[in-house]
Amino acid sequence: MRKIFVDELIRIRENNDKTLLLTGDLGFGFFENFAQRFPNSFINAGVAEQNMVSVAAGLSSQEFLPFIYSINNFASFRCLEQIRDDLCYHNLNTVIVSAGPGYSYGSLGYTHYGIEDISVTRCLPNITIFSPSDPIELKYIMNNIHDINGPIYLRLGRNSDSVGDDIADNAEINAPRLIQKGEHVALFVSGEILQNVMELLSQLKDSLSFSPTILSFHCLKPFMQNFPLPIDGNHTYVLSVEEHVYAGGFSSLILENFHQAISDAKMQFIPISACTDKLGIVGDRNFMISKILKKVENALFDINRQTKL
Repeated sequence: MRKIFVDELIRIRENNDKTLLLTGDLGFGFFENFAQRFPNSFINAGVAEQNMVSVAAGLSSQEFLPFIYSINNFASFRCLEQIRDDLCYHNLNTVIVSAGPGYSYGSLGYTHYGIEDISVTRCLPNITIFSPSDPIELKYIMNNIHDINGPIYLRLGRNSDSVGDDIADNAEINAPRLIQKGEHVALFVSGEILQNVMELLSQLKDSLSFSPTILSFHCLKPFMQNFPLPIDGNHTYVLSVEEHVYAGGFSSLILENFHQAISDAKMQFIPISACTDKLGIVGDRNFMISKILKKVENALFDINRQTKL
């Protein structure tokens, strides 16, 4: 999705000459087009991510719109104090582009996992958090970014395949996207793991007696305000799937906000295999994601067996 992000950023810059792109010595092979077209709007801040955030805060205070780009763990944990103090406390319009969330950089080891950033950022004031699953959601977010006041944290995955239908222009920015209407089971998914879940369901379609409803949640803060959850009482099972730890992540958001609306349903949360107090194993994204998908598969087969009883 990085190429799509750059294409959308170029479009934004064409309409707003206050738009800037700052990178922490990353993005080679993607940012050249932007840098060549708008050399005065591109800044390579070097391997100095904390300083990059503070520079962006100063630029935003002068009515610029900075986009700052770095790898997930650098964009969130390394810069947390600057994000909190310089951006969030002053409610400054800056977009933090956090590349490679989840296990995207898993082969580089646990230090490069992006599996706790939602927990950390969503407790900060004034910040909006997006975790698009595919190019459709990313384009929709970029089209509406100018309407959002304050800092934005954008998790930018690598998935380049679109899933489902386009989002209506008049849709609420924090409304979940209906990917598939089904029965019995509601699958709540956030982020690019949606593509993996859809591939799994395609493999299992002849083995399951039901077709689940699938909702993609691209906005994690503000979360589902002022409109009802789009599932009915026929959904007796709810599964949430995420490429993130449970504590403070997407599953926590579901439980915090929907515990009354889905209190009659049997709920199961499927976060990553590791947890915050146990580092677990290390592997590339395909290997690590397979462990989450196996849990999803087992849960679906359990439900399938129970619905046949």
